[in-house]
Amino acid sequence: MAGDAEVPGRGAARLKKALAFMSLPPYASESQVRSRYRELLRLNHPDKGGTPDQFRRVQACYKFLLERLGGKGREDGGAAAEDIAEAPRETKVDDARAIRQGQEDAQRVVLGSDLRSLGDEAFEEGDYARAVECYGAALAHSRFDARSGHADLLFGRARAHLALGNDEKAASDARRAAESRPIWADAWALAGHAQVKAGDFVGARASLERAVGLLGGEEGDLAKRALEDLATARAAVEQEFCKLALGGHGGAVTQASFLPEGPVLKGTLGSRMGGRRILATAGMDGAVRIFATATGELLHQLKGHTAPITSIAWCPDGEGVLVSASEDGTARVWRLEEEGSCRLLKTISGHEASVTRVCFDKFGAAFATTSEDRTACVWDSETGLLAHRLEGHSGGVNWAAFHPTGRSVCTASDDATARVWDLAGDATEPGRCVHTLEWGDGRATSAEYTPDGRFVVMVTKKSGAVNPFYRMLLFSSVSGRICCWLD
Repeated sequence: MAGDAEVPGRGAARLKKALAFMSLPPYASESQVRSRYRELLRLNHPDKGGTPDQFRRVQACYKFLLERLGGKGREDGGAAAEDIAEAPRETKVDDARAIRQGQEDAQRVVLGSDLRSLGDEAFEEGDYARAVECYGAALAHSRFDARSGHADLLFGRARAHLALGNDEKAASDARRAAESRPIWADAWALAGHAQVKAGDFVGARASLERAVGLLGGEEGDLAKRALEDLATARAAVEQEFCKLALGGHGGAVTQASFLPEGPVLKGTLGSRMGGRRILATAGMDGAVRIFATATGELLHQLKGHTAPITSIAWCPDGEGVLVSASEDGTARVWRLEEEGSCRLLKTISGHEASVTRVCFDKFGAAFATTSEDRTACVWDSETGLLAHRLEGHSGGVNWAAFHPTGRSVCTASDDATARVWDLAGDATEPGRCVHTLEWGDGRATSAEYTPDGRFVVMVTKKSGAVNPFYRMLLFSSVSGRICCWLD
């Protein structure tokens, strides 16, 4: 008899604890239990900030109370309620993992917010296939606009793919992670490492150069591995794609340009020497070197400038006239002869500071020079005499480009503007500015006409905390109005 009395007693105590846990009155109806259960689910679901243990206790209490209200309670009073109403017991690691994976009850609720942690655990345990699965499921639930978390998931899956030997998938995920967080050196380094293993050496070189630039000379395992991978990628690119190495400069090469054959006249020097593929290179050592790239032979080394050369340009008529511009404030006009000689025709001295660029018009009748002295000059190609001095910029002039007709020229400056100058007097006096093109800030690094001459494309560069910010702007060359821009 004593034993029979104890059973209902224990059941009554557990019922009381279950009702108290769910904050229900002793006379709660089935509808009240169901309503309260839904509220507690919303409050305690792990995706809403609750814990798996608390979520399990709510479900067990709900099941126990329904059994009691329906008259289906077990003789022992329902062990499940005791599990919930009593203090939480110590849970084994395997049980906890099963709960996190949504196996805690027949409903198999998937706890999306914990999938990344599951992926991290699987990776640390060496179960890379499971890590890929967990990271992939988390990515399916993640918000792309939450870029930091999205990038972390891609980075984790890339590591798992790399461990499995899926190099191309690893490279793709790491690259996407890096593009989501452009200043994350780890992602760029991982992308480059995966691309090296996948055999994409050109892509690897770009990714690793980005990583090394972001690391900024730091020391450590990441920087060391990135530099090693970068050396591997560069060597592979050189071995695969380099057909000829031309050396000899005592410093960096600033520009290289092939001798044109000439678009109009036949029998020009360029066309006669076309098989030799004549190339001119400019260097920081102040010299111009001319090569026959068909054989790799050095034909000439042109000296005379006293400072690094910033720009070179061949006359487009193909007759072998070359102009070099230098930081010494001068431009020099050279002529290549077919018999093998190359002589200096004229030294142009019209600027008070470094000459930044030289360019010819389409027909080779004139060439322009720009300078840090805030001016640009247009010169007659045949005589070497000054035709126009273009003044008006408030900063150094970086670029000049002729209109396809040669009747106007556009310049770009550090003052964040580009200017269109009338050379033929079509709209105003020759040599006057007809349009000032500006939008926003950032130094204007270049400006070019479109092939039909209707538009001017200007590029600006603004310094940033880590990387510079570039903008491309399209203006009408007729009205000077902006048409569109790309950031």
